[in-house]
Amino acid sequence: MTDSSTHRGDSFQSGNSFQSGDFPLYTMLTQEKISKKDLPAAQKNSFIKKVTKLDKPGKELMYALIKYYHHQNSDDMNLYDGLVTKTSAGFDFDSLPVELKHILLKFVLMHLDLTK
Repeated sequence: MTDSSTHRGDSFQSGNSFQSGDFPLYTMLTQEKISKKDLPAAQKNSFIKKVTKLDKPGKELMYALIKYYHHQNSDDMNLYDGLVTKTSAGFDFDSLPVELKHILLKFVLMHLDLTK
């Protein structure tokens, strides 16, 4: 993900659909109050650098978080103007909702810490 273009992941299942129910990772990441203020430029840049270091499972989980957030918060069929194919997904970071940016930043930091 970048501010002005899309970042492609390695392997995504674009056909997955969410049913009503829990997504424990999403629940864990949203337990604390999430800021309504956009990320400062330094955090955006840090996120963009760190997201490139995600392994395949990390990229798949990040896509699942984006899709789940969208399912929970929007009736729009467009997934944040993302480009999703059978093998990759890309999103313009600036087009994502502020709350989702915070969730994704928390996830990326946590995932990279756990996979050191």
